Amino acid sequence: MAESSESQQYTRRLAEYVVETQAAALPETVMSQARTVVLDTLTSLVGSTAPSYAATRVVHDYVRQAGGAAQASVSGLRARVPAANAALANGTLADNLELDDSHPRTGAHIASSVIPAALAAAEWGRCDGASFLAAIVVAYDLECRAILAANPASMYARGFHPSAVLGAFGATAAAAKLLGLDVERTINALGLAGSQASGLMAWETDPTQMPKSLQLGIAARNGITAAALARAGFSGPPAIFEGRYNVLHAFSNDATFEPLLEELGTRYEINLTGLKLYPVCRFLHATLDAFFEIQRRYRPPAAEIVTIQVRMPRAGVRIIDNNELRSHNVQYVLALAALRGPLRVADIYRDERSDPRVAELMARVHVGSDARLDADAAGRFSEPAEVTIRMTNGRDLRARADAASGDPEKALDWAAVVTKFTAIASGVVGTRRTRRLITCVENLDQLDDMGQLGALLRSR
Repeated sequence: MAESSESQQYTRRLAEYVVETQAAALPETVMSQARTVVLDTLTSLVGSTAPSYAATRVVHDYVRQAGGAAQASVSGLRARVPAANAALANGTLADNLELDDSHPRTGAHIASSVIPAALAAAEWGRCDGASFLAAIVVAYDLECRAILAANPASMYARGFHPSAVLGAFGATAAAAKLLGLDVERTINALGLAGSQASGLMAWETDPTQMPKSLQLGIAARNGITAAALARAGFSGPPAIFEGRYNVLHAFSNDATFEPLLEELGTRYEINLTGLKLYPVCRFLHATLDAFFEIQRRYRPPAAEIVTIQVRMPRAGVRIIDNNELRSHNVQYVLALAALRGPLRVADIYRDERSDPRVAELMARVHVGSDARLDADAAGRFSEPAEVTIRMTNGRDLRARADAASGDPEKALDWAAVVTKFTAIASGVVGTRRTRRLITCVENLDQLDDMGQLGALLRSR
């Protein structure tokens, strides 16, 4: 039985927002943040093409061997490939270095599905840069509201990965806008996104992190597929967010519809996302800020550390305490930080636990929750963390970070992201091409054809 028009109000209103929002109507602060988030995401897209990453080699081989129409670019690959495969590959690369954005209110990695889908659709559709940026903005707004409506804590409890399951909707929104879908076809595309939605937290049991990255690539690919099929006339469930078998109730035991439209068009979620300084789980960033503050103040020798005690809100402890993934393991991350200082991506990708110094320091790191910090975190974008280092002389060195560097309360500006991008990209593609990429992204709203950015991402 078809859903009534009244029951379609949420899906339809979201589709109207996607179609009707124009770049010229968006505040410059929002467009500026979109440019910043794009460059931040390119850090992982370009950085992942270094020859040491197995995930990149495999996904490059996969899309190369699949062949097909030359529609869109993959970072580090000479040939253009079908748009859906470009989104799959770039989505996987975007999450590969654990440097992609993390939206504090949802805990989701929005950019890794949205921006690869937008890049593929914009190049395929020969879109201009301003339209590309506007598509990213509305995609953030739709995806973040869908995750909030589903209640990410409920999804995690059931073993579903919100970044992947609902990332398909952000990717679809971006692709639908850039491929020129009208409202009815956008509704169909969103329905088809829901029909493909997937993603399990099982990736936490694989220390390679490859399944986690692939799930973001799948969400990006599904967005292109949904939009392309809908553009061609394929039908999708018409009320995917509120119908009888809606996606929210399928993946959550505690979903509510109201967040879907809350402050739509006035609260721009891309301005509320967090950008990472460190290549680790976002729940470790405030901890690292506090730890590095102690290092700056006191310069404690690693050999004289007796214990490192971490306190944080309860939600973060389960994720980072002795996690099988090195990038999510507070013991491993703080041991490396104590021994080597600022963290590099290579420090996380190489398993250093066989080093006796690392293993010994890991055993001295302890983490626990603190109800006081839970209360301090309520209603804020960031979770605070406290670190206490006890030294062999009995002295306790303490620091607290109320917010993580890069989160909205301590946001990274354009200059900081340029520094981050340059540090990673210049060693992979060289200084000249790094500068050309920065200039291209800085002037995206003046770019006539997004294929120019695609060409810079392809290998020479």
